[in-house]
Formats: sequence, C-alpha cells, structure tokens
Amino acid sequence: MSLFIVTTLTSCNSVIENDDNLITLMNAKWEISDPNSAYSSFEFNRDGNFIVVEDGTDVFLKAGLNKESSFLQQYPKKIDIRSSSDSKFSSVHFGKFQIDGNTINLSGFGTITVTSITADKFSFSFSLESTGENWNFTTNKAKEPILASSRTEMFCRTWIIHNVIIDETTLSEAEKNWYVYQYGSDWKAEAEKELIGATVLFTKAGTYFVSYADEELNPGLFWWKWGNKEETVIHYSENNWQDNWQEHNFPLIEELSTTTFKMKDNGRYYELTLSK
Repeated sequence: MSLFIVTTLTSCNSVIENDDNLITLMNAKWEISDPNSAYSSFEFNRDGNFIVVEDGTDVFLKAGLNKESSFLQQYPKKIDIRSSSDSKFSSVHFGKFQIDGNTINLSGFGTITVTSITADKFSFSFSLESTGENWNFTTNKAKEPILASSRTEMFCRTWIIHNVIIDETTLSEAEKNWYVYQYGSDWKAEAEKELIGATVLFTKAGTYFVSYADEELNPGLFWWKWGNKEETVIHYSENNWQDNWQEHNFPLIEELSTTTFKMKDNGRYYELTLSK
C-alpha cells in the first residue's frame, strides 16, 4: 500500500480522505526553521500523542534525571516543564491529539489545520487555544537516527508504567538517605507508588519523554539511541548528540513485545504496558 494521502483543495483547505494515512505520515518530528517562530518542533506518534517544543527551550538540562540516576528516578519536586493544560507557563507541551478531516485537535493546547503533507514536508496553520493566536508553518521532517528494525517499531511507542520494584540492597547509603529524607520511614513503598502511572514515550527521531502522574514531579525530555546491536540496551543524553553516551545507559530490556516491556536498571525493575 502506498503511504500517501489523497488531498483535494476546496476553498484553499485540504480535505484529508484517509485519517490512517495522515497518522502514518504525521508519525514523525517536524522541525521549524523560521527564526521568528514561537515553536521549534511539532512531534506526533501513532498512539495519538503530541510533543510541541517552544523555540529556544533548553529542555534537556531541565528534566528530572542526572548521570547518577536510573531509568525513572524521582527528584526534588520543582516544575520546569508542564503539561499542555498549563500552556501559559510551558516550554514543552504534551498531550493527546484527535483527527477530524483536515483538522487535528491538540487537546488542551491548540488546533492544526492541514494545508499539505508529504513524506518530507508538513504545511499547516496552528491556532493556540489559550490566546487565539494563529501561525502558518511549513515544517521539514527531522532526521531519524534510530535505525529501522522490528524492535525499534515495537519500542517507539507511548508506554505507561504499571509496576515498579526497587531493590534496596543495590542502593548506596547516600541514595537510601535521600529516599528517607523525601518519603520517610516507608520510603520504598512510597517511592515505588509514585512512579506508577508515569507516561514514557520513545520515537525514531531520538526523542525520549517522560511525564509523571504526579504533576509536581519534573517531566523530562531527552535524546536516546540503542546501546548495542542486539537492541537490548539504550543510552540517553541530556546534551543533544554531543554527550558521553556511555554514562547514560539502561542496562537491560528484559522483555519487549507489541503490548508490554520490562526493564531492569541499577537494581530497579519496571513493567510497562502500551498506552491506550
């Protein structure tokens, strides 16, 4: 089947004949080169999620992980990045989208009207929900450094954490003390519970995003790539592609399927299911 959409122009608007083909083409990161634009990129995935980054946002250094952290580790509760519903204060916007013909509703954030879309370019108008401001964008598809494979296709989805186990025998005294300070004597149960419901998203453009169910916890936006040829280890970076990737790795993906994956990292075990 050809991966293109048929469009006809009616009163200067594109009419999308096939929503599935539109989702297929949208499933990418779209970059804006206009230096006067308020936004640097719009990104969509096949699970119906969007990530919009405002221009000039140094998001990779603001998120809630560091070089000593594990896959999804809690850190002091200070917000730098918020959900789309807090758009007045946000630099990164994340949420669900819905398609209705040539209109794409970004829930809690704004509305896109498609002008045209190909495998490499996406032109659209965008109306910001909170202010009614409007922009016209012609975007280019970002490079996809993650090589295509069956595991990449399974992994590059939106996931929800449904179980966490922290093996306290693997923690240093400093880490234990931090947990006790944050959560009290019942720190293990409280820390594990706090991660349940977190959203984790990976894309072929190298985006790794995490949003916690507790909105007081820092969301994070990073780069990622496979860490070995077997595609059982991943590395992440806070500093674009210039970082020392070996300092950022998740030791083992123990199980990966089209609906679930399990990861073991530094004495912490995570079970995730595909977002619905």
